[in-house]
Amino acid sequence: MQKQIRDMQEHFIICGAGETGTHIIQEFVKTGTAFVVIDHDPERLARLQHFGDIAWVEGEAADEEVLNSAGIARSKGLATVLPDDKDNLMVTVTARQMNASVRIVARCVDARMGERMVRAGASASVSPNMIGGMRIASEMIRPHVVNFLDLMLKEKSKTLRVDEIAVTP
Repeated sequence: MQKQIRDMQEHFIICGAGETGTHIIQEFVKTGTAFVVIDHDPERLARLQHFGDIAWVEGEAADEEVLNSAGIARSKGLATVLPDDKDNLMVTVTARQMNASVRIVARCVDARMGERMVRAGASASVSPNMIGGMRIASEMIRPHVVNFLDLMLKEKSKTLRVDEIAVTP
């Protein structure tokens, strides 16, 4: 497993294999995105086997040795989706110190922590509770408009995604 991780370049790191992390893992598997999972719970890591050959590191995501084992220096991005905002803040600070160019997306349970996550080094913060509430409101107010996103994200027989393309002058 360590050789597989050592060979990775421009991969993503997912810190936390709980419910939110599992959704990220499913999307990365479906889109063929290279990634490594970090989690301290061996049972959660064992459950990843049903997704296929998943690269993982067991340990605390804020630990520099663990982040090094996951290839933080060569990674393109890191998602920290641990259940506690303080833990996500520590991962953000540590990862930013270890790789100044990595894109960090931090989960925040308390939406008010989003600004702190960004000040601490996150490229972006996401509050699943706030986004979930916005989605429910949109579903109630304009159900036909959200149908496109549902088709794109939930369609099992196809993988339709909108992607970014850099346009130079």
